[in-house]
Amino acid sequence: MTDVPVTPTDQALARLSEDELMHKRREALEAYENAKNRGEDSAELEAKYKTYEDEHNRRLKNKIPH
Repeated sequence: MTDVPVTPTDQALARLSEDELMHKRREALEAYENAKNRGEDSAELEAKYKTYEDEHNRRLKNKIPH
């Protein structure tokens, strides 16, 4: 039995190139960490970063043969 590839829930994320996704992930992480270090509410920034991270992980999972 083989694993079925996970389909993205957000088509806009699926259309991003690998470089665009990496860039957006990096920006989101920096914004989240900066807000957290300043003591600001960072829940929204964390959620945005998590969205990009989940898409990155989904792509990695679909590339690796099981």
